[in-house]
Order: sequence, then C-alpha cells, then structure tokens
Amino acid sequence: MELTAKKAAFPSAAYRDCKGLLMRAFPREERYPMWLLSLLTVRKWVDFRAFYDKDAFCGLMYTAQTQRMIFVLYLAVNDQIHSKGYGSAILSWLRENTPQKEIVLHIEPVDEEAEDLPQRLRRLDFYKRNGFHETGAFLRDRKERYALLSTTPHFSRTEYLRLMKRFSFGSFQAEMGGSQ
Repeated sequence: MELTAKKAAFPSAAYRDCKGLLMRAFPREERYPMWLLSLLTVRKWVDFRAFYDKDAFCGLMYTAQTQRMIFVLYLAVNDQIHSKGYGSAILSWLRENTPQKEIVLHIEPVDEEAEDLPQRLRRLDFYKRNGFHETGAFLRDRKERYALLSTTPHFSRTEYLRLMKRFSFGSFQAEMGGSQ
C-alpha cells in the first residue's frame, strides 16, 4: 500500500472523488452541502483530503482542529475496496501528521434496538482497534444521537466544545450528555 493524500479542492479530480463517496457513504441528513464543506476549507485549520493507493481512490477524510484536538467530521473508505486496511491507514496518516493531538469523532451509538446493530458494532470495533476509546459522552444533533470517541482515555469536553463552536462560527447548538 502506497497511501498518498491530496487536498480535495474544487474543481479537482480529488474533489469529485470525495463528492461521489460522500453521497454514497452518508445518509442525506448527515451530509453537509459540498459547497459549504469546500468553502470552510479556506480556513487553515479545516482540511479535506482524498486518499489514493497509487492512482486508485481509496477514501476521504474531513477534519477541523485546534491546537490540542482534531475533530473528524467525515471518514469514509471507497465502498468498492472495503476491508483492505485503508481506513486504518488513513487514521495512521492522521496520527503521523498531527502528533500529540487528541482525535475525536462521532459514531452512531450501539443500540440493541437499532436495525443496523451489526454494522454499528463493527464500526465501534474498528475504531477501538485503531486506538479510540469510548468517552461515555454523547451528542444529540437535531434528531440524531451520536457517541463520542477519542484517542485519549481522558476526553476533553471543554476543548471539544471550543472546537465545535469555532468550526460552526459559534452556532453549534447540539445537546451533550454522558460522563465528562
């Protein structure tokens, strides 16, 4: 595997690859408009990357960061090449390129009543294998509820809220619950 990361700037091929994958990988209610995602990347601390193995598109990652924390808004592996280690490789790339920072992301919580429980369990297992910890905190954004995962066992709620307010121009209104 020869993983390379390219900025997904409009109107590049990397942007088009990412747009197609975002549409396939995330339900409509979880997707921000591409024009907005692209616009937000003018800020130096927001990053949108396409990942390639040689010339083959293998995934994407969209992040925002502060001095101490990185929030992964989107991470997706090309649906035509799942289970080949690309998700882990992308997370390794992120850790190598942002050492010393806590990485935080949201996943759908493990809910015994969920129709897609096996998928949720696989996703949680994937992140645990890649160094993430369950924080005990959750986020309710609109109608959806998400569990927060972090690469440190001591999740910084204060830093997380600071990052989310900054990313959303102060409009972050989601309800948080769970442990500190």
